[in-house]
Amino acid sequence: MKHEGQGCLIDLLLGIVGGWLGGHVLGWLGVSWGGLVGEIGTAIVGAVLLLWIWSLIRK
Repeated sequence: MKHEGQGCLIDLLLGIVGGWLGGHVLGWLGVSWGGLVGEIGTAIVGAVLLLWIWSLIRK
């Protein structure tokens, strides 16, 4: 994601909240990935989604 650096702490918090959000969003959609790879994939999807929303808000 291209965005102006908000700082390491903000990016870390957005990533953690994004991982949580990804688990809920994919759960609502009925998508279930198993194992460690699935958990990491879910966290990545959620973090990217949250960073995208954050960049729209910051504009």
